[in-house]
Amino acid sequence: AKTVCANGILYNYENAKDELKQARSLPKTTDKEKEIRSDAIKLARSKKAASALINKYGIENIKAPDENEKLRLQEAEASSFTESLKIRKQLRAYLKAESIYLRATKPYSDAEALISRERHYTHYEVLEERYKQIISV
Repeated sequence: AKTVCANGILYNYENAKDELKQARSLPKTTDKEKEIRSDAIKLARSKKAASALINKYGIENIKAPDENEKLRLQEAEASSFTESLKIRKQLRAYLKAESIYLRATKPYSDAEALISRERHYTHYEVLEERYKQIISV
């Protein structure tokens, strides 16, 4: 997860197919091994999908969507049928761009969430002690 975060938010994973092959070749005899294998396959698939999107659309064309644009389109009042079709088309284009961005950055966002979760679990014992002190009062 730390290497994915170090690569940056939009990183083209050229070796994603090889990673998927390696993940599928991991052993799956015990429950722990199955869990590790499953997580590795999931990460490799998201890297492969992100790489395909970056190759298809180009890294310079994948940008973070602007939430204000989405709100503006949703709140737009159409005075005619053709205007409503234009707004609908623009909203559809926005949602497609948002979907592309989210899928292209999924490996990064998943790694970031995992690192955050790890950081929070390091303080678990301290929080548990505080909770017991509060309850005992």
